[in-house]
Amino acid sequence: MKKFLVLLILVLHFQVESQALSVELNYSFCVNSQFDKAVRVYNSARPFLTSKQPLFRNGIGAKIGYSFPTKKHPKVQYGFELGYSYFDSYAENDGFINDMQLHTLTPRFFTSTKITNRFLGQLILGLPNYGMFRQNNSEAVTNDETPIHAFGIGLSIRPQLSYQFILNEHISLSPTFGLEYCPFQYSPQGEALINQTKGLYTNNFNSFFGFDFGVKVSFLKARK
Repeated sequence: MKKFLVLLILVLHFQVESQALSVELNYSFCVNSQFDKAVRVYNSARPFLTSKQPLFRNGIGAKIGYSFPTKKHPKVQYGFELGYSYFDSYAENDGFINDMQLHTLTPRFFTSTKITNRFLGQLILGLPNYGMFRQNNSEAVTNDETPIHAFGIGLSIRPQLSYQFILNEHISLSPTFGLEYCPFQYSPQGEALINQTKGLYTNNFNSFFGFDFGVKVSFLKARK
């Protein structure tokens, strides 16, 4: 309890003294050519399955960010953001449940500018880190009794647009929409996790494209 109170005090202090601390929840959609190919091969190799394995498409996410202004250009801000997203490919057949989970943790640096009094545009650079896990009937898939995991890393570019509603002098609410392109993504174990083969039909390097929309709450600096 004492640790929780200390953390709460630090968060409240950070909220008051910083320019803007923000929290965002969002829906995400993604397209990854290599992961898609691996899932499609998995389905075609198992025609007996009634429920086919869905592609990694729809996910949920959350972000926490901190921004600060520049003295020379008041309409321009810089900041940092940490985003998390979760995608799931779940198929249930008679006596067999296959669940593949894709987690992404992305630290980002962004610059933002006011387009109008309410519209805000951002350009964001990120370093997405991927982790894929698979379970059969709630048990981890293994190779020689060792659980199989697939990890990857990339470099992403993201434009984002938001519209700001000022609730009071301390809090604003903003719907957001962003596109994300990851031209560099290294994920060498994805095929091994999905099909337990490696290098037969996918490459270690590939690209990722996605978009998301959500709602962001910003805690603004107190006016003096």
